Amino acid sequence: MPRPTIRRRPFGTAPSGPLLRAARLAAPGEKRVMDVWTTAPGLQVYTANRLDGSLTTADGLPLRRHGAVCLETQHVRDAPNRPDYPSAVVRPGPSHPRRTEFRFPAAPRRTGRTTPETAGRTAGLG
Repeated sequence: MPRPTIRRRPFGTAPSGPLLRAARLAAPGEKRVMDVWTTAPGLQVYTANRLDGSLTTADGLPLRRHGAVCLETQHVRDAPNRPDYPSAVVRPGPSHPRRTEFRFPAAPRRTGRTTPETAGRTAGLG
């Protein structure tokens, strides 16, 4: 199985700026795909690395290592201490909107050849 890849996106997207694709999760063979589009400058990735099956769900199913993933858009860690990062300061007054969309594109049909529609998926996040 291929190893997961985490790609960092550039900083500096304004809250009212365009949505940029921050992440793509795909099941083997891209049968299920989820894209995360956001104006937020950061993305936190949580995985179930420390789970060992000793905890269970309400239905009694074991929570296993690497059995889950969570993607959370946010400000960049350590932004208050780094003037070169987008500001994470929130002041009273006007709202501070950020926008995040979780998109679930239809799985592409596998024809065995690369088409313009599937070339971006093959090449990576683009």
